[in-house]
Amino acid sequence: DSAVTVENPSDDSNKWLLSHGALITDVNWVSETKPEGEYNCTAKFRYRQKDNDVSLHFIDETTLYVTFKKPIKAVTPGQAAVFYDGDVCLGGGTIDKVYKDGKEIDYL
Repeated sequence: DSAVTVENPSDDSNKWLLSHGALITDVNWVSETKPEGEYNCTAKFRYRQKDNDVSLHFIDETTLYVTFKKPIKAVTPGQAAVFYDGDVCLGGGTIDKVYKDGKEIDYL
């Protein structure tokens, strides 16, 4: 069975569109120094989106698990995730999987 949900795009309280973390693959660093360990910064998952506070957890050289400090709306596999330290772009990658409450979100 499948369900299709139609929502008001101006309603930021919609719980169906919120997630708590994402697996990012094909990560490329453009900053002079690559972040290491657990690293706190900001991220954007959509064009013109406000900065979101996140924590980066390195799995390997090109894969990260990103935890969101607050739930974020409409993070979607296949789109870009771009990481910033203030106004400095650190790098980015491709959203591979999205998680809510510790479980992967299944998309149709």
